[in-house]
Amino acid sequence: MLHIIINPATGAGKGKRIFDKMRPMFDKAGVRYRVYFSSEEKSVRDIVAELSGKTEASGDITELIQNSLFL
Repeated sequence: MLHIIINPATGAGKGKRIFDKMRPMFDKAGVRYRVYFSSEEKSVRDIVAELSGKTEASGDITELIQNSLFL
């Protein structure tokens, strides 16, 4: 499962527009994915912490974020 985190507030919504163009390619290739949108209430760090099973935003979370592809 590919987890895709999009911050819709950055780049004037560019990340979502890029993903909207990529979505048909993922679907056609049969890639299983789930999309998460960050917000003021739920930051990228919070989403990564949830996905990784970590309860705190520790150095491990920072490393996971740094090694991720962001749109």
